[in-house]
Amino acid sequence: SDEEPLPKQAASLVQFFGIAALAISIGACTKITAWGLSFFDTSTTLASTGAIALGYLIFTTAFTSISVLAKHVLVGKLRAGRYPLYGRTHLRWWLGNLFLRFGQQTVWAPFSETILGPWLLNALGGNIGSGAHTPIGGSTPGFSLIDADLLEIGSKAYVRSRGRVRAHMFVDGCLVLAPTTLGNQSAVWSRSIV
Repeated sequence: SDEEPLPKQAASLVQFFGIAALAISIGACTKITAWGLSFFDTSTTLASTGAIALGYLIFTTAFTSISVLAKHVLVGKLRAGRYPLYGRTHLRWWLGNLFLRFGQQTVWAPFSETILGPWLLNALGGNIGSGAHTPIGGSTPGFSLIDADLLEIGSKAYVRSRGRVRAHMFVDGCLVLAPTTLGNQSAVWSRSIV
């Protein structure tokens, strides 16, 4: 790539505003959740228990919407290539990854091995076949959601918990993006990296 790294101060400023945008987004999701729950009567124990589940559903929906929007607006469609660290592409990738990794490690963790995985990967630009098992949540998720544009996962492909599928690497001071494909009915076992 012919990109040049941004000056250190400019790159730090972009990262600062990214972290601030994430904090504001979390605050907005919390406000939306509080507003949604204001219509709910929590005077009984059963109603309070239902309010917890409803509040989580509202927050998750709001954060998922913001994260998908952030990926498409801030990052756009990623292209294969080699990009310098702190260049425009790397910083856009970093901003999108900030939102998506937060979601993977917190908000979406309970949904790690559900239908949310393929849906979210497709919404972010991936090509995920039917019946594919794509664990997306937890502290060590199987997929890096920011790489969705470069992923093609065949139908009934299976990635076990703690298996890793990535379309990015950091090599010699560069972010390297490359297409990654898993064929139909392929498997990635625990502690494997593709």
